[in-house]
Amino acid sequence: MFLVRTENLDVHRNLALEECLLDRAAAHGPALFLWRSAGAVVIGKNQNPWREVNLAVLRAEGLALARRISGGGTVFHDAGNLNYALCLSRDSYDQDEVFDRLVRAFQRAGIPAARGPHHGLLAAGRKFSGSAFCFRRHGALHHGTLLINANLERLQRTLTGGLGLTTRAIASHPMPVVNLAELQPGCDVERIVIEAFAQDAETVDDEFLETLPWRELAERHRSWDWQFGHTPPFEVKIGNAVARVEHGKITNLPEIQPHLAVLSPAQRAQWEELLR
Repeated sequence: MFLVRTENLDVHRNLALEECLLDRAAAHGPALFLWRSAGAVVIGKNQNPWREVNLAVLRAEGLALARRISGGGTVFHDAGNLNYALCLSRDSYDQDEVFDRLVRAFQRAGIPAARGPHHGLLAAGRKFSGSAFCFRRHGALHHGTLLINANLERLQRTLTGGLGLTTRAIASHPMPVVNLAELQPGCDVERIVIEAFAQDAETVDDEFLETLPWRELAERHRSWDWQFGHTPPFEVKIGNAVARVEHGKITNLPEIQPHLAVLSPAQRAQWEELLR
């Protein structure tokens, strides 16, 4: 097991590095990657950003948008939460074992952790961690977020107020959340995760990460085509018309153009990416 850490807060770079570690896991051994990011909202591979995210708030507060390669729901990132990625060979991955190790590690640290619905971890009935998964050739990725001292007010602002629309895209399942620092001030969450998976691991740092082919992947993660264009087709009502959207573009724009005047400034801000 390799223990990989970075101080870089670029969410797109770090998601690209997760892919690199996933792709090399079967041949070069498992890795536990620990990282944080500046303020960002990360949606699942098959989600719709117009439904999941208040894009006007996202832009106004200077937050990044990212789409990860795994499924699951939308999560909020800032420097107050820790992200972990466990990358290993597909034949050695056991989802229940991963969750059980995490739960036991938090319980040993005095936090009453338990598995919750939709691959979450709960304490006192509130969610402090969400997880998602990706399988690629011979590799498996199990990654998640851990709320430590995140800005929960900003989380609520950015994850509410999306468009009501008709889509087959995967929906998030919001739950009450809690910071681990509220449950146990001063808890060392990195140490807890390391004890769960990588207590005797070989530690590597950014110098090792710079040898990985992450740059082209990071550019894809930053691209409009990946963040918005990858969205499954959907429909959204505007006035008496219905806008049909494919690959992030309105396909019947001339038909709905006369109805755009009814949009409020707040609605227009949410529609900005559709109208570009």
